[in-house]
Amino acid sequence: MPILRASIISILALSLFSPGCPSAGNAAEPTTKLILQNEFIQESGHRLQNDPSIYFSQDRFHAQVWYGDITKGLELGGYTKDKRNSSYSLLYRYRQDSDHVFQFETEQITGIKGLVAVVGARLIQAIPEDTPRNLMEYRFGADRYYGEYNFTSLRAISDPRQAGRWSFVLSNRFATEKSYLTVGLVPRTDGEIGYFVQGKKDHLLAGIGSYNRFDFTGQNRTIFTLGWEWEWQ
Repeated sequence: MPILRASIISILALSLFSPGCPSAGNAAEPTTKLILQNEFIQESGHRLQNDPSIYFSQDRFHAQVWYGDITKGLELGGYTKDKRNSSYSLLYRYRQDSDHVFQFETEQITGIKGLVAVVGARLIQAIPEDTPRNLMEYRFGADRYYGEYNFTSLRAISDPRQAGRWSFVLSNRFATEKSYLTVGLVPRTDGEIGYFVQGKKDHLLAGIGSYNRFDFTGQNRTIFTLGWEWEWQ
């Protein structure tokens, strides 16, 4: 029976560096961005696997393509902002032999200095016939900006396969205009805790993430990521 990955922490697992919907903050957004990267994935009991991808964004649209040992698929998405600078995003993702994902997320300016509230939902349509067809995943959280580019982030993400199972992504990004370092923890309601570290220096991207019983399965997973990013205003 295939294992259904519910994309519960896919913001980390599929790509450490795919921005998706830019936050409802005040930082300048590049007009065009291109990222080439590879994830080196070590899962307990398996050989080292590779998941290369290409990410492209222009204005408020983005696309990403994976063609790897674990993930083959694509993602298309876009966002808009209102006059308060709050953002609203839509996303579609296809993963071969796994699922179709439709996501809506909004990041709302709260009126409290530097605080942005986040609410989102995903409809996950599984492809394998012996798994539940339609699943709903919910996420709630907030970002707290301080300084010019730094922010602290919290996300609570439900597991649509079983009621009461949640993952919590806690992170902090220390950033300048062209570089950043992000450190984070991923505690879960089953007592497991993962961690990740991401960094960018000029064009170079690098990261590591380690997750015991990844995505509520029996597999431990470690992900090393290397990439190169270009930006044009």
